[in-house]
Amino acid sequence: MATLLAFIVYLITLAPSITWCNDGADGGDLITATVTGGVPHPSGYPTYLLLGSLFVHLPLGDLAWRFNLMSAVGAACATGFTVLAVAVSLQRMSQGEGHVPWVAGVAGMTFAFSSLLWSQAVVAEVYSWNACFAAWIWYLMLRARASGKVWLWALAAYVFGLGLGNHLSLLALVPAGLVLFLSPSEKVGQDTDTRSFCALRRAAVAVVALLALAAGAAVYGVLPLRATHKAPVNWGGADTWEGFVWLVTGQAYAPMVAALPMAHLPGRLLAALALLVRQAAWWGVPAAYLGIRALWRYDRPVIVATLISGLVLLVYAVGYNTSDSYVYLIPLGMMLALWMAWGLAEGWRYLLSQIGAPHGRSAPTQLVRWGIWVLALVPLVANYRMVDASRDWRAYSFGIGVLDSVERGAMIITETAMDTFPLWYFHYAEGRRPDIILINGNLLAYKWYRDSVRHRYPSVELPDIDDHPVQVVQKLVYVGLARGAVYLTTPHWSLPDDLRLIPAGVLYRVERKGGS
Repeated sequence: MATLLAFIVYLITLAPSITWCNDGADGGDLITATVTGGVPHPSGYPTYLLLGSLFVHLPLGDLAWRFNLMSAVGAACATGFTVLAVAVSLQRMSQGEGHVPWVAGVAGMTFAFSSLLWSQAVVAEVYSWNACFAAWIWYLMLRARASGKVWLWALAAYVFGLGLGNHLSLLALVPAGLVLFLSPSEKVGQDTDTRSFCALRRAAVAVVALLALAAGAAVYGVLPLRATHKAPVNWGGADTWEGFVWLVTGQAYAPMVAALPMAHLPGRLLAALALLVRQAAWWGVPAAYLGIRALWRYDRPVIVATLISGLVLLVYAVGYNTSDSYVYLIPLGMMLALWMAWGLAEGWRYLLSQIGAPHGRSAPTQLVRWGIWVLALVPLVANYRMVDASRDWRAYSFGIGVLDSVERGAMIITETAMDTFPLWYFHYAEGRRPDIILINGNLLAYKWYRDSVRHRYPSVELPDIDDHPVQVVQKLVYVGLARGAVYLTTPHWSLPDDLRLIPAGVLYRVERKGGS
């Protein structure tokens, strides 16, 4: 029920096409790479590519809307797995008690309508599916720990490997997995023979899990296969070992990791904590505190696992020096929902003990139960206008406007993700204006991109690339002017003295001074 309700709300607030809303500018790159058989920006996201290859065939909306829909499905599934994980965890406190399903549902709905998850559920991005894989893994690990079944540990490891193909930030769950896997089982006896047998069994399960993990992570083999297609979006040139390593390890973004200036650290940390409080819909803060205390009594390994992995995510998100690093906190929102659920369950048990209604059938307890359900609507009301992308046509209008405004055979030089990816989407994925030449000036610093440009536009003679990117763009402008019209999407490139920029709608036309 929680999954369906979340999906309906996501569908209502879904972006209608390509979008810039909710920091969703990367969607154009992801969609274009998927549709054209290419490879998107690091780390390549092979699992996302495979999922997208299924949604692209839906006879609904335009290409971009189908990928937005895919994000909604991923976030709705994240909600469902969160509810299941919470329900499994609560069984340690509430054996046979009927309040577990609704407590899990309230926690799941609060997570579903948190601003972090909801914002990514309505745009084409990898983070809703990252949340789905994280919640799925938690559910499988908690079930495996409760039942002791080997196949559940193997499945959790396989899903983990597959999830790494969607986003590498899932590595933050490794400490949690180790804590839960190594925590002693209540079924283990105290005699030496039993302990030795369990140690051997755990070692065997670990081997099986590692094999399953390798099988899931093998999804990265998709990238070199796609790279051989030489699609117009082919980051890294992953059909070579050097290019594959560059892509998968995210070397282009390595300078941003733990690179936040120390002067900005306190402010970023406070902003992250305030954002997490918002995810808890404010009322969830005391509930989470009660939940942590309850978990410490009933299931200490789970609280240790969530706190360690949550801290890893928090440190990574705070230290990552980009404006949108907050999205890495989404799996922490799921852990927060787990703590909140334990707090609600603890409060519910206390209430029952005070009013003497062991099964909560009295009118007062039913009233309180429905009152708590209302709490799940708080984030829905508070975050709706903030994350609603259903009327965002800015990126669509920009892309269509640019392509419709330039002359036949014109060269357009872009600079950032905001201007590049919508044009990639319309030009490459939808096939609009095949006559134009579209080049990102910054990416010319990479050999793989220069090779891609030469393959795509063999008539364009690229200049030598030993120069600074600005000098390369200057030389490229002269090449373009010798062929026809040249436009820049931003005025930031420094041009030689004999050239000038003339505003032309949302573009800037390059002209020679004293003549066209």
